[in-house]
Amino acid sequence: MARPNTSVIIIVRNGERTLRQCLDSVYAQSLPATEVIVVDNNSTDHTKEVIMDYVQRHATCVYTFEQYPSRGAARNKGIETATGDIILMTDADCVVPHTWIEECIHPIVYKEQLAVVGSQYDMAETYTTRHTQKMYKHTLKRTLSPEGYASFLDTKNCAFSAKLLKQNRFDRRFKAVEDAELMFRLRQLTRVVYLPNLTVGHLHPQSFLRLAKVAYERAFWNAQIYHKFKNKFDMHGQLYFLEVPWWKMFLGLWYFEIAAIRSNGFSHLPYFLVYDLAWKWGSIRGFFKNVL
Repeated sequence: MARPNTSVIIIVRNGERTLRQCLDSVYAQSLPATEVIVVDNNSTDHTKEVIMDYVQRHATCVYTFEQYPSRGAARNKGIETATGDIILMTDADCVVPHTWIEECIHPIVYKEQLAVVGSQYDMAETYTTRHTQKMYKHTLKRTLSPEGYASFLDTKNCAFSAKLLKQNRFDRRFKAVEDAELMFRLRQLTRVVYLPNLTVGHLHPQSFLRLAKVAYERAFWNAQIYHKFKNKFDMHGQLYFLEVPWWKMFLGLWYFEIAAIRSNGFSHLPYFLVYDLAWKWGSIRGFFKNVL
């Protein structure tokens, strides 16, 4: 089979401190990408200058700009620009391994899969990042099927048939968890293969303030997913969400985090208190403020 054309999409907003490391890893691949599309989503720092430096040094690097301030809109801009048969995604605060492209596309090229997703590891090794990674692993165990399919989508480490993404783009209104929203729609069409040995390095939130902001944003937009998909079914007839009273959404993360504390010990407690409080506030606001 002829080598497929591959498009790597990286979205970035004010990522001048991490973008070079990410792009260097993408340009150090065992199987080079046909094009690397970097979408600038209204950066106010020197992100554009960093991107243009790579455009000048690499013929395959493409700069594009998305004015609407959302991760969903930025990813759609990259998809619109992409010309490859397979579209891969990572984030500007990630570092991908040397064989990332080769491993990502293998199930799509040789096993006729439509979408794959890998995992992540913690690059910073601070208190907040270690516990973020622990919570990620705890979530991962709960969301994988026995057959090796994922019920989550992580756009820092994934690949798709370009045709699938061109026909099923991100919801541009979503400023966070846009990948989770897309996954709910993809579950009506196909399965996503999980690649357990394919990990990318990621810079998790390194301060409690940043952690709280991330938790709030995710909770608010997860509530919008609830509004959008409640009482709907996936391709296997599985119900996404029943309608629930607001207090159940408020308590939902508490039960999850108690399980995480049991797994990780009481050193997880300060992390839990910050994350849980921010999550509850975002959930309640999202429940009562449907912005879709």
